[in-house]
Amino acid sequence: MKIAIGLGTFAFVLALGAAGAQAADVESASEESFDWSGFYVGVHGGYGQGKSKYSYEGHTEYWDDNLTDPTAPGDPGYGTGDTLQLYPEFSNEHSGGNSQDLSGAFGGAQIGYNLQLSSLVIGAVADISAADFESDTANITIGDSGNFGSGSDFSVSSKVDWFGTIRGRAGIALDKVLFYGTGGLAYGRVKTSYDYSVDGDDYSGSTSATKWGWTAGGGVEFALTRNITLGTEYLYVDLGKSDVLDGSHEIDRVDHVNGGVWTGYSGYYLDSMSAETQFHTVRATLNYKF
Repeated sequence: MKIAIGLGTFAFVLALGAAGAQAADVESASEESFDWSGFYVGVHGGYGQGKSKYSYEGHTEYWDDNLTDPTAPGDPGYGTGDTLQLYPEFSNEHSGGNSQDLSGAFGGAQIGYNLQLSSLVIGAVADISAADFESDTANITIGDSGNFGSGSDFSVSSKVDWFGTIRGRAGIALDKVLFYGTGGLAYGRVKTSYDYSVDGDDYSGSTSATKWGWTAGGGVEFALTRNITLGTEYLYVDLGKSDVLDGSHEIDRVDHVNGGVWTGYSGYYLDSMSAETQFHTVRATLNYKF
């Protein structure tokens, strides 16, 4: 699906460029010096690749009813006079993270303005893109070996449905070729989904948020006619950090059984988790300059 969207968008851009160049009843840009000043609108399409980075904080709790020897069978077991007690020496704090690749196709539209001062060209552009960026699933493990077994897995993944930028541009024009750098604000919709199980019961959920960050890059643009330009552009986009979970969640529980008697449990808790979204993009652009 990602490849199909990317190829379809690219084909649309090329087809529109060819049709615009043939239909425009204007003089060729090569007949006289090209002036980059003025407003323009256009379309773009391309591909992006980056990372979804997850960081978390959690803890484990060891509860048992035998206070003198937690490795021995419980007295008669919880519920018949004993009280579960927390063992701090077996309870731990945990933090860490994981990351997975994020990639997909995108396409959209832009509007901007250029002002040419001799060979210097400055301006501004705003764009928005529909995107199909998805990450692989990352598995977060809370706990460790020893008293807590092998730990508890929490699965999480992210996607970007759309994103855009608001940027300044500055570059050097060599007649009908413009080389430029660009940077400014980035924004986008990030959705993070997760799932886990406790005592055989499956739980899942998701969070969505419009995030703001920054972008920087550069590109080259070529004037096909006095009104049509074609270009390619690279951008690095950082949409910042979003909260996946807020507040402690029990994500697994392991029973303590000694000599056939249940004496307590080990609990795995995820206290907080956040996701960072960053990606690189390369796009083809087609603009009509007024």
